Amino acid sequence: MKKLLLALLVGTAAAPAARAQAPDVPAKPAPPAPAPRPTSRTSIGLKGGYSLSSITGEGASALPDAARLPAFHLGAYGQLGLNKFASVQVELLYARRGYRTTLGTTDAYNTRLNYLDLPVLFVGNITPNLSFHVGPQASLLLNVARDGANVSLDSRYQRFALGGVGGLEYRLGPARLGARYNLSFSRLYEQNANVQYNSGAVFLSDNNIYTRSLEVYLGFGIGN
Repeated sequence: MKKLLLALLVGTAAAPAARAQAPDVPAKPAPPAPAPRPTSRTSIGLKGGYSLSSITGEGASALPDAARLPAFHLGAYGQLGLNKFASVQVELLYARRGYRTTLGTTDAYNTRLNYLDLPVLFVGNITPNLSFHVGPQASLLLNVARDGANVSLDSRYQRFALGGVGGLEYRLGPARLGARYNLSFSRLYEQNANVQYNSGAVFLSDNNIYTRSLEVYLGFGIGN
């Protein structure tokens, strides 16, 4: 009995030492944290920028040497996030478009077209900061000026126009920098319009003339 008790005491004393001599097993590393995903975009703000506008279409040949006209646009936007990838953005913009023509002379004539634009755009996030914008646009022609003098819209111009917009935008904090292409699907002039200039008039037997513009802009907003 004494031998059995002595053996138990020796075994109990030796167990901690055996455990102390056992090699440490390294802990398994924690799995890496998932990469952050872009949050849904919901914001409101103001924007404005520079435009380079011109006309296109088969009927534009009736206006000799039609060239681009520097212009601008400014207004407000509201963006509603649908999910982490998609959102809808609605804008209300005052936008100037137009063109320059020589009418076959050495003088250049500027035609400025002032619109109220309402684009409704689908926005898709390419990266957390870079997105593409595409969608339709409705435009109302407010007034027209040629060489600084307002002209009557009467029956010469299409007052309402539909078009399309597409471009890219980069966001950095509350700021956004973007570039777009804007093309009207509606004809600028009515059929057989008589466009008056100081040196005479141009009779447009072919009114397949459309406005287009390249735009760059800077915006600031609040939201995510």
